[in-house]
Parts: sequence; C-alpha cells; structure tokens
Amino acid sequence: MDVVHSTLMKKCTNKPSFCDKIRRLFLFFTPIGNPDQEAVTDLYNDFEQISCLLKNLDLFISVSNTTAHLAGALNVPTWLIKPKSNAIFHYWNQPNSICPWYPSIKLIDQNNNLIKNLKEDLVNFFI
Repeated sequence: MDVVHSTLMKKCTNKPSFCDKIRRLFLFFTPIGNPDQEAVTDLYNDFEQISCLLKNLDLFISVSNTTAHLAGALNVPTWLIKPKSNAIFHYWNQPNSICPWYPSIKLIDQNNNLIKNLKEDLVNFFI
C-alpha cells in the first residue's frame, strides 16, 4: 500500500482536490496499528463507522461476508457475487438475481464472463 500511496501522491501534485481525496481514502483504510498513519476507521470492529461508509456509497460490490449483510440491512444498493458452492448459504441460493431478505442486493453468479458482465452492468448502472 505504501508504494501505491506514494505513486498516487506524486501524480496528483497539481490537483489538490484529487490529492485530498486520495489522502483521505488511504487514511481511512490504513490498517490498525500502522505507526506511520492514524486510522480513521476500524474496518474489523466498528460497525457504526462501516455503516456510515456504506450509506454514502452509490453501489457496493462484494462477496458473501458480514459487510454484505450489513449493506443489505441498510438498504444500500449492493451487487453480491455468490459463492460457487452457494447451496450451503440458503439465503444466496436463489433461482434468480433477487434476494428475498435484502431487496437492495442483486445476486450475481460466478461464471466465465463474470468480469465482462460486471463491467457492462457497471457502465449501465452509472449512465
């Protein structure tokens, strides 16, 4: 992350607003216990701040995890890439892309065209 951070900082010297956004982003996602930077959010233990982050997203793309459930409970538009063996997760094992427990979650099957389909859906979502 340090290499990415320093590279982005070098590229954005002429654009202070972009720099500020990048700095805030990296500060926000700094791992806990990093002595060089102060973490703004504990991504492992602070559901309140994670909830605030999720509520400010236009779209959240995830795999099956706690954050995906939280996004669904908060009615955040979410695309969830279903596990390949989704039979063990009854809540994702649906015949279509609709999740009955979380109406804001669109279920996406893993297939050979996953990345291509996600790209097309992203373009359509934001246009």
